[in-house]
Amino acid sequence: MKAVIEPSKAEGIILAPPSKSMAHRYIICAALSDGVSEIGNISYSEDILATLDCVETMGAMVDRHGDYVRITGRGLSAGGKLRFNCRECGSTLRFFVPLAMLRMEESFFTGSETLLQRPMSVYEEIAEKQNILYEKSTDGIKVCGVLKSGEYEVLGNISSQFISGLIFALSTLKEDSVVKLIPPVDSRSYIELTIKALKKFGIEITWNDDATLYIKGGQ
Repeated sequence: MKAVIEPSKAEGIILAPPSKSMAHRYIICAALSDGVSEIGNISYSEDILATLDCVETMGAMVDRHGDYVRITGRGLSAGGKLRFNCRECGSTLRFFVPLAMLRMEESFFTGSETLLQRPMSVYEEIAEKQNILYEKSTDGIKVCGVLKSGEYEVLGNISSQFISGLIFALSTLKEDSVVKLIPPVDSRSYIELTIKALKKFGIEITWNDDATLYIKGGQ
């Protein structure tokens, strides 16, 4: 078979493959915000379904319409003991644990066996310093307590999921907070994705310098 390709001009519209990283972030921001948000071009992977399950657990209303979701945000309005099923998604687990630490009531995180074996030392250390209940078992992770605003120091070469999770939680508090990253700062681009998503919802996170994030309270 022979094919002859002549010089020509390519035209048309191509829909970019959906970004799972941004979908996680927009869904969480929408759930924490007041009012209704619509997020389009959603791919319902197991990881995204885990995050949608978790925002519903914390009180948001989620309506799925084809490739977009409509989310009615209610913050952390759900009361009583909550059970978050993170399936196999490390992002979901690490984003939601600090949010659960904003509640006075118990939250329990479940997921696959491999997920529950992932390191969570950043949150364990914060919980210990702030007298927040943090219990890890083969069945899951139990947290109960209230995360405080203030100054946090975190290794910059750990997963950016921990840093993003802290940013989500601290941005809801009334007082200002600072997150100091101990260089080197890896995965900076993923931290920027979180900042970008929050900005879309009216939350300003700024860099004081190359390794210090400032989170203004009362936003």
